Amino acid sequence: MLLVEEDSHSANEVKASPLPWIAAGALFVVAVSAGFGWWRAMQLVEQPQVRLDVDLGPNISLATQTGSSNVIIAPDGTRLVYLADVAGGQSSLFIRKLDQTKAIELPGTQGANAPFFSPDSQWVGFAVGEKLYKVPVEGGAAVPLGEMDDSITGSSWGEDGNITTAVLLKSLFRTPSSGGSAVPLAELANGELTFAAPQILPGGKAILYSASTGSRNDPDRARVEVLSLGDHSRKMVVQGGTSARYLATGKKSGYLVYANRSTLFAVPFDLDHLEKQGTPVAVLDDVWFHPTTYESQFDVSRTGALVYRKAGGGADGMTTIQWVDAAGKKEPLVSKPGGFQYIRLSPDGRRLAAEVIEGTGKDIRVYDFERETWTQLSAGGVFFKPAWSPDGQSVVFGSFGGLYWARSDGASQPQLLFSTRQAVVQPWSMTPDGKRLVFSDGSGFAAQLWSVPLESAGGQLKAGKPEHFLKSAFRDAEAFLAPDGKWLAYDSNSSGSDEIYVRAFPDNGGLWKISNNGGRNPIWSRNGHELLYQAGDQMMAVSYSAKDGAFAPEKPRVWLDKVGGIAWDLSPDGKRLLVLAPAGSPDAAKPEHEVVLFQNFFEYLRQKAPVGK
Repeated sequence: MLLVEEDSHSANEVKASPLPWIAAGALFVVAVSAGFGWWRAMQLVEQPQVRLDVDLGPNISLATQTGSSNVIIAPDGTRLVYLADVAGGQSSLFIRKLDQTKAIELPGTQGANAPFFSPDSQWVGFAVGEKLYKVPVEGGAAVPLGEMDDSITGSSWGEDGNITTAVLLKSLFRTPSSGGSAVPLAELANGELTFAAPQILPGGKAILYSASTGSRNDPDRARVEVLSLGDHSRKMVVQGGTSARYLATGKKSGYLVYANRSTLFAVPFDLDHLEKQGTPVAVLDDVWFHPTTYESQFDVSRTGALVYRKAGGGADGMTTIQWVDAAGKKEPLVSKPGGFQYIRLSPDGRRLAAEVIEGTGKDIRVYDFERETWTQLSAGGVFFKPAWSPDGQSVVFGSFGGLYWARSDGASQPQLLFSTRQAVVQPWSMTPDGKRLVFSDGSGFAAQLWSVPLESAGGQLKAGKPEHFLKSAFRDAEAFLAPDGKWLAYDSNSSGSDEIYVRAFPDNGGLWKISNNGGRNPIWSRNGHELLYQAGDQMMAVSYSAKDGAFAPEKPRVWLDKVGGIAWDLSPDGKRLLVLAPAGSPDAAKPEHEVVLFQNFFEYLRQKAPVGK
């Protein structure tokens, strides 16, 4: 296997390390062979399979949003596009020719998600929040194409110049590649959660996609379907599959390829009758999938080249919950690692609420420090971002399309607090009197800050009418109220990178920028005038004073030089951070920067899943 390395970059270019000319020549051979892949497929001549582990560079960290694959290959097999950050910066799309040893950052793609190529391989489409864009592969400004009603979960660019896009909790839409209004193609049926990863099939008469019912992160309940554009009828092809793709391996033959967790399945597919022929067989078992949505990270060119991320990268690993003090001393809080994604301390500091992935569920659980026991508050769904009530009696948490609440002792089932039109709703914190909740509505770059009045009566939590707290064109989230409830610290990318800001609550028009070199996860000290936030792997602290509606922050200082994970809360005495850290060996925390390039994948399919068997 060939390992290609890159280890430095400029502002717009990730440069390769000085490799021997042999490595560059090998990549050229890969590109040339890709150019002949389609012709070879038409001739049905057996070709050897070649798998290359391609190192994108140690300063690269592959990123994965919740849309379709963020590692894709051009239809003509000559370019890779992937979503990544460089040296901890903001995620963007990078493009790399296979006959070259460097990648170029595509302009205007910060915060991108769900990239896709045009049929002629000359454009890359992508989403940023609710908006759809395209950018030329040879460089140039990103061109806006249209705006959807919510977060985008995948797009496909057809030969007729139309783009089909799946929108979370909504529909399949068609948008002209020249830009324009989105037209709905199919609506979700009762009990369905979302469509994802659409593909316009050859001939342009049908669309292949995945449909999820119930919990989105249960691949066994997902279906691979086709939508006929003639009569708009839907037809199920496979039960228990995601990220489906049709691969035309000959003039009148092809395969349906789809994923279930880390396994890739293939089966011959009749394009005329839109149905599989035979029993699907497993062809790969090491493809990376998103731990929440179970969408897989792979793509295949018309030339028969497969690119994918390997399963087992740091992004899908287990985590541990630990205390870390200002001297860097670590102490486990929960003895066993788990699928912990987010944690918050109770007001009295004796329990924590956690967002936990286990199996196909994503639930909210409460851990009691003294009893060392877990109490499950939700089950059988997708719930996230727990927020405590000030008295510790209730926990509010987000889901798709609404907020829920439950008693923190587990004595009640989750109950809907209110629903919204947006797909992702995340609660953050309550005022000290428990009468108002701050939350964000929307996902990714579409997140906006809202607040909603709350009332507790007869042991029931009820919500009033939500109010837009901060209207902006940027991502505003991770919003936490100061102990006195008068100040709101939040994360915003309004400056072009994530930084921490403070506003009065209610807003009086004042704005104070707290961080000066990037910042996430603001945490208020409960016993003093101090605001902490994370910048890379450092924890920073800012002392402040407040008087007459004005906030006066001091210069940030280093509170902890190496967090070793993500800090989500601070102990009541202000001496220890509550940290989620990668479990296992130190290698588990390393950023992922390798992809697999599999040449002559069509020949491999013919051997693994021959037609007629």
